[in-house]
Amino acid sequence: MNRALFLTLFFSPCLLFAQWSDTSDYREEDGYMGQWQVEERLEQYAESGGDVPDGSDLQDALDELRAHPVNLHLADDACLGGLLGLTEYQRYQLRRYIFLHGHVQTPQELAAVEGFSESVVRRIMPYVTFGKPPERKPVRWNRLASGKSSCLLRWGRVLEPQQGYRRVPDSIRALSPWSLYEGSADALLLKYSYRCTEGINAGFVAEKDAGESFFRASNPHGFDYFSGYVQYQGKGRVRRLVAGDYQLQFGQALAMGMGFRPRNADPGTVCDAAYGLKAHTAANESQFFRGAALTFGCWKWMEATLFLSMRHADAVLSDSAYTSRSVTGYHRTASEIAKEDAAREFSAGCYLVRNGRSMHVGAGCYLLREAMPLLPSDKTYARFRFSGGSLWNGSTDFTWNLGHTTLFGELACSGNGSAAFVGGAVCEAQECLRFSLLLRLLPKDYQAIPDVLDGSYDLSNVQSLQLCCRMLLGKRGTLDADWSYCRYPWLRYQTDAPSQGSALRLRFCTTDHGGGAWLFLYRWNRKEGNCQDDALRIIQPDDLHASRVRWEWKPVERWRIRLQWDGTLYGGADSWSKGGMWSQQLSCSLRKIRYSLSFACFDTDSYQAALYLSEQDVRYATSVVSCSGRGVRLYGLVTWRLSAAWSMQAKLTCCCYADRDAVGSGATQIDKPHKTEIRLQWIWKG
Repeated sequence: MNRALFLTLFFSPCLLFAQWSDTSDYREEDGYMGQWQVEERLEQYAESGGDVPDGSDLQDALDELRAHPVNLHLADDACLGGLLGLTEYQRYQLRRYIFLHGHVQTPQELAAVEGFSESVVRRIMPYVTFGKPPERKPVRWNRLASGKSSCLLRWGRVLEPQQGYRRVPDSIRALSPWSLYEGSADALLLKYSYRCTEGINAGFVAEKDAGESFFRASNPHGFDYFSGYVQYQGKGRVRRLVAGDYQLQFGQALAMGMGFRPRNADPGTVCDAAYGLKAHTAANESQFFRGAALTFGCWKWMEATLFLSMRHADAVLSDSAYTSRSVTGYHRTASEIAKEDAAREFSAGCYLVRNGRSMHVGAGCYLLREAMPLLPSDKTYARFRFSGGSLWNGSTDFTWNLGHTTLFGELACSGNGSAAFVGGAVCEAQECLRFSLLLRLLPKDYQAIPDVLDGSYDLSNVQSLQLCCRMLLGKRGTLDADWSYCRYPWLRYQTDAPSQGSALRLRFCTTDHGGGAWLFLYRWNRKEGNCQDDALRIIQPDDLHASRVRWEWKPVERWRIRLQWDGTLYGGADSWSKGGMWSQQLSCSLRKIRYSLSFACFDTDSYQAALYLSEQDVRYATSVVSCSGRGVRLYGLVTWRLSAAWSMQAKLTCCCYADRDAVGSGATQIDKPHKTEIRLQWIWKG
């Protein structure tokens, strides 16, 4: 196997790993640089130990905006900042230009506005229109039937047999309620949406995870998860109305924030505008409200959002109280099924914001009430987390533009009297220089509603300072640098004492004269964790050094090539482990068929030195894989446009290991040194 790996690595330039950005339009519109930043952000999520966020809600919003572009003069900050990625400085200059000179008539005129380059204008052009805004017209209800529909059906499964799907007698199954799955290995996803030109759209999502039953046992109605919504978006007094499942995000998301935004190391996006209210279109089973919400204009510069929600959630029930909550959304084993919809929660709140040309000020108050109290955790590190029957949060936030400098912040408090603060500044000294400062003061006893809903608990027990800088080096190069320091006043998971950490990141991107793009990335991260070897020390610092070199090139319009090398070095004072990965990519578009081929080989000494690779997937899916041990990973992705209405995608992935006889553990264990996954997807647009 070692010889095979060596020969594969030696002749790998002939195999060239593939990539095609059909999964996310916002990546492709940003070109190489924007796409790379989103991939790095997703890999950071996976490396931190959390689940990779589902970005399909953002993709749905961009699809809707592409189908019905908004007039540039009617777009709000949630659209320009939260979706299109314009910085606060760019939004301020746009508002100032419109106030002084009137409507922007052409893309060339927009490129003349301070802060807007040709690449920025090119990126937002598919989503906006220019010229005088159209006159507001009443809703023509007789045109509701003339909208456009789209439907998506996805099927996938692991081809090798896994331990959780063993057929055993019921007596043995009862003795292992946590290790045997109730359903088949098939995973299904069904999405439908209807969009009307009158600003009304509706849709639903149905999902069955691998291992969950389908039209039998605990799911007699078919799918395990259902979600639906009806949404109206207007330009009058009623700005947005959603009935069904929806998400909210206000201020700096300190007291209310859901969903995924692809923030990156660009200092201008540190104070991204929150998207406010929007329908929940993803398959995430925890980060949403279920009920009704309304955003309306009070006066010319003021908006208010009211919401009411009542939904069920997964929890462990004991007598007349909850011992813990579950946010995975899996209902495969008997123990997971027992948690399903055991909790019932009620939520309500309001948010009021005043939008000015140079200052935005908002304030909100939110309430979460459980049907039965949540018992305190018996874990020491979770002593200050929410427990009881109700939780409320109040917050006030602001964004103030002072020319080339933008100040922003949010101050929030919880029902136990604890207060938290997030704030900073962004300065665009020149067109080629931008830097920012971000300060987070989150006490150990601060309790936030988003933490309770998604189970992340990353809005408490941290005090951090982050400095970012971006420099444009001529027309071809970009240099990003950011440094951060974190202090944790209380215990954390697998850290039995107060700790601290710091991180450094250097990133250089450039394009050569041949049309290729280069990326050079270095990261250093130091965190303190439990000491395993020294009985006299509770915690010890561990360092992680990671580097990446990438070259991407489009020799012709329909071909794209990428070569990439990754390396890691992890350890402390005495022991170190290292890892390396070489990946290659090739994508091609031939008339109605687009295909991607991929190859990567990796070799790491330990799991701590694992390497993370962002893979392209079928539309509305996100894939970030962890590569540890020694092996190779291959996948192929094919997209076939059958007609103007129908398209099909297929992805086959195979990962082979040379240092183990089994893959995975527990119920997902495969008693073979390889794992193969297949995924098929059909999309219809009418």
